[in-house]
Amino acid sequence: MVPRKSCYRVPVHIREESVMAYTGSAEERARKQREANHRFRARHPDRMREHNQQYARRYPDRIRRKSNAYHARNRQKQQGWNRQYYLRKHYGISLEEYEALLQLGNGKCWLCGTDQPGQGRRNFCVDHDHSTGAVRGLLCNTCNMNIIGQMEERGVTPALLTRYLSGKKKCQSCQLP
Repeated sequence: MVPRKSCYRVPVHIREESVMAYTGSAEERARKQREANHRFRARHPDRMREHNQQYARRYPDRIRRKSNAYHARNRQKQQGWNRQYYLRKHYGISLEEYEALLQLGNGKCWLCGTDQPGQGRRNFCVDHDHSTGAVRGLLCNTCNMNIIGQMEERGVTPALLTRYLSGKKKCQSCQLP
């Protein structure tokens, strides 16, 4: 019987005897090895952290190259994850809830009625009450950031702004309740 070579990713002392057996298919042996590796990593987080830090110091170019290649291949997926994470973390809403708000406002700013998010943005800003965290609607960047200075230019009256902020009027252009 020919002895097996040590695994390149996991040192020999990590392996368990049950994994070393030659019984079962290659897929089964690989699955058992992954499970053994997972158990080892769970039992020894400090050793794994130290090992990962050493690897990162030894091979920074390799890590950077792999990371850049992954992000280049998965740019759309990464953007979706980032957007979902941002919406959930900052406003407590999912991407589906954001899309529902966008549909509710007919794809327009809920205050001035423009269909352009503004200033190079792809998405409307989520307007929310900073004291309660409750989402009020979706606004273009101009209404969200500069509404006080540009109220006359955009046709937004102080009364309309007051009604919007109090929740009595949701959208000027789409005539929602």
